[in-house]
Amino acid sequence: MKKLLLLLAAGQFAGAQPGVPAVDYVVPAAVQPFASDPATIWYDSFDDPGALDRYLEKISTPDLFYLTSEQAYGGAGLSLKGLFREGTVSAGSLKVAFGDSPLARVQARTGEKFTEIYWRIYVKHQRGWTGNPAKLSRATILAGANWSQAMIAHVWGAGNATPFLTLDPATGIDAAGRLATVKYNDFDHLRWLGYKPFGEYPVFATPESGKWVSVEAAARLNTPGASDGTFRLWIDGRLDAFRDGLNWRGTWDERGINAVFLENYWNDGSPVEQARYFDDFVVSTRPIGLARAPLNPEIVKTTFESADGGMQGAFEVQVATACELETGSPAPSRGKATA
Repeated sequence: MKKLLLLLAAGQFAGAQPGVPAVDYVVPAAVQPFASDPATIWYDSFDDPGALDRYLEKISTPDLFYLTSEQAYGGAGLSLKGLFREGTVSAGSLKVAFGDSPLARVQARTGEKFTEIYWRIYVKHQRGWTGNPAKLSRATILAGANWSQAMIAHVWGAGNATPFLTLDPATGIDAAGRLATVKYNDFDHLRWLGYKPFGEYPVFATPESGKWVSVEAAARLNTPGASDGTFRLWIDGRLDAFRDGLNWRGTWDERGINAVFLENYWNDGSPVEQARYFDDFVVSTRPIGLARAPLNPEIVKTTFESADGGMQGAFEVQVATACELETGSPAPSRGKATA
């Protein structure tokens, strides 16, 4: 099925001219293909509370990180809410292990070795969201039972002064091709491969809050001994940033990518109390793209608000561009860097 991006344009309004409304979400088809797609490694719609027990690790509390019906992609079901109170640093995380992970709680495709994966999560920041949290997600190679890591593909905020995401690749393999890390987040032994370029879509900007956004990333390991690895990021199906020429693992070839983490971690703490939501989490061996919609899609826009109580008169939806994930080819206008 062809996947299209949609723009929601303002029409005529009574009263003060508001900001242009946006697409909150497109109501998805009742049956999504990911649960039965042979390329899928992991799929969680978060509608089954018991599914959280299948994760490698969940850091959750009843009042900070929990399933809720307040918001859900598609308007029904549950999503995972992370509540940041003022000053909150950690609002919870989920970690899924798969493939050839050396840890006990491997939940999918046990024993398989993955050299390229894609992972997608829908994210919604509450209306009026302020600031850029440092963490969103990462894929990694867990190399040993001590949680040592051979590589990490971080999808992180690009600093509190910006509303963008960035790609921050790291390797735990030394110059001689040996595993150097001895624990999780072993900063003394990780080598950072550079975190630029920043993305171009202001996902954390206040005007962009209040709607669901698809964040998809992909990491492909380098051929052992070569520097041909890649790291890519798409926002709502459009390529936002990518890296090539990466040497993720030197000549080390003992394991593949075997874990993805979803994170609500804010290094400096949230400046105010605010929440964000996760939904429709997919890990796959091929491009995932946006949630699938029926042939006649139903589109839900963001709530209209006017400072003087004016009423919205009209709006229109326009097909803007074919989704670039159809081909996976980078857009020339998007950020690119070579290691």
